[in-house]
Amino acid sequence: MKTNKEEKPEALLSESENAELALINRYTRKPLAKEDVYVFSVNLCDNDVDRDFECFSLSALNRLAVLFEGKTGIFDHNAKSTLQTARIFKAWVETDKSRKTAFGEFYSVLKARAYMVRTKENESLIEEIEGGIKKEVSVSCSVAKALCSVCGADMRQHECEHTRGKTYSGSLCFAILKEPYDAYEWSFVAVPAQRAAGVTKNFEKERETTDNIDENNLLDKIVATTTNVEALDYRTIASVPSEEEKALALVNEGEAIPETQIKTQENLVKLHKRGRMLVASYEAIRFQRLDLFTVTLRQIGAYIAKTQLKDAVDVLMNGDGNDNAIAVSTVAAEGTLAYGDLVDFWNSFDPYTLNCIIASPSMTSQILKLSEMRDATAGLNFHSTGNLVTPFGAELVKSSAVAENKLIGLDRTCALELVTAGGVTTEFDKLIDRQLERAAITSIAGFAKIYTPASKALSL
Repeated sequence: MKTNKEEKPEALLSESENAELALINRYTRKPLAKEDVYVFSVNLCDNDVDRDFECFSLSALNRLAVLFEGKTGIFDHNAKSTLQTARIFKAWVETDKSRKTAFGEFYSVLKARAYMVRTKENESLIEEIEGGIKKEVSVSCSVAKALCSVCGADMRQHECEHTRGKTYSGSLCFAILKEPYDAYEWSFVAVPAQRAAGVTKNFEKERETTDNIDENNLLDKIVATTTNVEALDYRTIASVPSEEEKALALVNEGEAIPETQIKTQENLVKLHKRGRMLVASYEAIRFQRLDLFTVTLRQIGAYIAKTQLKDAVDVLMNGDGNDNAIAVSTVAAEGTLAYGDLVDFWNSFDPYTLNCIIASPSMTSQILKLSEMRDATAGLNFHSTGNLVTPFGAELVKSSAVAENKLIGLDRTCALELVTAGGVTTEFDKLIDRQLERAAITSIAGFAKIYTPASKALSL
């Protein structure tokens, strides 16, 4: 889709040239006259679905109108300062009620006025603009959300099972880009389109961070649900039914139905912000043979996944601040794990189901060395795929986040809740005066227990 449909460049309108010159001169070191500048109009982006199956919301376009004022125009999103050629001095949104988008909204477009200083070097460029050769443009910006048009989930956070471009019950799936928070530049391009996911022109690098979190993420194996909040703390809810309440007694006609209460917890769950700033010089990026910038982003993604798992284990063991530390049992023979210890541990979970075990490396080794875990089928599966055995059907997860000689068992359907404030955020900017490119990667997250008895620990 041409998200950037260029209007025919115009000369300064006589009735507004003084007003436009005043706007232009906000960005100059000396006042420019009419004959000094060439002014033209551009359509930056719109709210229709593009060929990547994405679109900006109307509120996003209105926000971008503010963000793009003063932004520079370059070529092909190449950040070299020598390619700076124009600057936007005015931007606004126009809505055409005689036209509708592919999903039925009135068509809206983000328009802008830009100027260039007339020089001998850009005479041919101005002729190409006037002749319609240099026409299409593309924008570089960052947005906070990319919502699925089918279910409304944020597709950037991998909360959605739908695929862009596919049709579900007659509805096309596409990403609605919302809440832009930065605009970088706009470029003359041969084929205009927002890049993958339309989140930022550095999206491919940003995706390296989130993708590597996914590759190294063990949280999906232990977290029952994820809650997104707009705060740095969170009050959980809890239900602690008695044994009598767990048994559904007979209710006679007309009698009151027994109640099970759900209440908010006394103490707040605190979310923790962690981050890293990655800084690289233009020279390091330009002349590198290995894309070390991207490799480092992937490494940071792995660190985030490892740190979040450590936080999760800490909450499982010590509680979330609401007097709900884990119950710890010990093996029958101190220092030695026997198969009977695992049987007793598994049996203690009733009425919950032990379906996940997180074990320290030393404890994992002891489990794998048990004769009951070394039958032919288990051994063949482990040696051929690397997948660990599943004691009593529970998935075994090895992690150094668990203290030595300990393991944690849980019912992952109801033991732990992940609380996030926007997930992982990756932002990019450039310090032109020092020729540095920076990437800030931050994550705000915390964990809360749902049902305390749904997790238990075993110690040697």
